[in-house]
Amino acid sequence: MVLSIRKAEESDTEIIGSIFAVARQFMARTGNPTQWGNSSPDMNLVAGDIRRKESYVIESDGKIVATFAMVKGRDPHYSAIDNGEHYLTLHRVATDGSIKGLMPLIFQWADMHSPILRIDTHAANAPMLNRIEEAGFVFDGIVTMDDGSPRRAFHRRKQFDFPASDIINRLKSMQDSDQRKVLMRFFKTGTGEYGEGDEFLGLKVPQTRQIAKEYRLKVPFHQIALMLGSEWHEVRLCALLLLVEEMKKAQGQHASLIADFYLDYAERANNWDLVDLSAPYIIGEWLSRKKPDGKLPSTDILIRLSSSENLWRQRIAIVSTYTLIRSGIFEPTLALSKKYLTHKHDLIHKATGWMLREMGKRDLDALRGFLDTYQKQMPRTALRYAIEKLSAEERRRRLAR
Repeated sequence: MVLSIRKAEESDTEIIGSIFAVARQFMARTGNPTQWGNSSPDMNLVAGDIRRKESYVIESDGKIVATFAMVKGRDPHYSAIDNGEHYLTLHRVATDGSIKGLMPLIFQWADMHSPILRIDTHAANAPMLNRIEEAGFVFDGIVTMDDGSPRRAFHRRKQFDFPASDIINRLKSMQDSDQRKVLMRFFKTGTGEYGEGDEFLGLKVPQTRQIAKEYRLKVPFHQIALMLGSEWHEVRLCALLLLVEEMKKAQGQHASLIADFYLDYAERANNWDLVDLSAPYIIGEWLSRKKPDGKLPSTDILIRLSSSENLWRQRIAIVSTYTLIRSGIFEPTLALSKKYLTHKHDLIHKATGWMLREMGKRDLDALRGFLDTYQKQMPRTALRYAIEKLSAEERRRRLAR
């Protein structure tokens, strides 16, 4: 069984509420009837978590089985014990009881985002206290909630050898001002262009790739997250290439966590090269690997990405199918190509045509079948990209339509 973690959406609210109800019943049965009482957590809190993108759900084969909030930054309830440090806090953790042992997965996920984790719970919540202590958390003291109730607070700190600053400084030391100007024009960073505001150091991709290989499997995920937050294009690219290197060696649940982590920061792959150099080798690779039951993961995530309002998530969806195409799986490419027939952006037109062309290299009949049905509706750019490898005569005929 492979589980996946994603940010919660408004449409998940009812299911999250039902999971809280199951958790309240479990607390009452195990001697902790007062922590959440009959109605906590307040669903208004959950709505706020979702709006701030701090609410998460865990899915098993598309079914939501657990939820939690992951809040970055200092928590005012911990002000007396946090030493002024920045950290990540877990709140509102609950499962539906159908799958055991989810807390280690939640802690592992949180570790990927911060070296310091905090969590609190009621003194009577023996099951949670056991999970916290088993995970190596240290007791800090008692904190008081807004309603005046006391909670036992804990923290866990991870040590790491390769901070993001080391890699960023390496990349900065290689910057080239002349190449920087070329790249800023090439990647459309002007006002109103798709790469508006992006900043370049002026490195070539092989230079960045070499740094990623030097640090492969050595950089903790929370440091990769810091790199993804950088203003520098090449720093974000290096972070994505580090994730690609991680995925090459990852197995089972760890591979799923890498894919989930990538999707959590997908908006930071905010230019077409960042998408194209990462999505097929992270999301595509994950989707093309069979689960322990011999089945491939669901490609529903591609539909969710394609329905996003974010251009880069939309491109991630179609470009991720490249790895599936190479495995002889064409259905996701065909479905997204049909969905994108009316898309307005040429970066999606180009990516769609590219994937159709790749499919045609492996199954010309599949490409021709799609073109025969939809070529009159296809954006011109997508059509040109898709037919690039066809004969000159067939290209002329299809362009004449």
